[in-house]
Amino acid sequence: MFVFFDNCWKPDFQSGKQPEPLPFKHGSGWLQCPGAKLLKDTTSYPKLTGYVKGIMNHFKNDNRVLIWDIYNEPLKFGIRDLS
Repeated sequence: MFVFFDNCWKPDFQSGKQPEPLPFKHGSGWLQCPGAKLLKDTTSYPKLTGYVKGIMNHFKNDNRVLIWDIYNEPLKFGIRDLS
């Protein structure tokens, strides 16, 4: 299953060294993708759409891909409230 975007854990990201994961906390080092900032910026949507379409086009006949998960857990952490 190919997952393009995920709404788990930290909503913001930055370049460079990332925070250390929390001991014994599953997924604590994960970052949301594309993140709250890009989701609020509707001008970023064409770039995100191009990313999804490009990957899907490239792997459309690859029998290793059984499922496309466009957005894992999209309603977590208040993303539904973005406007």
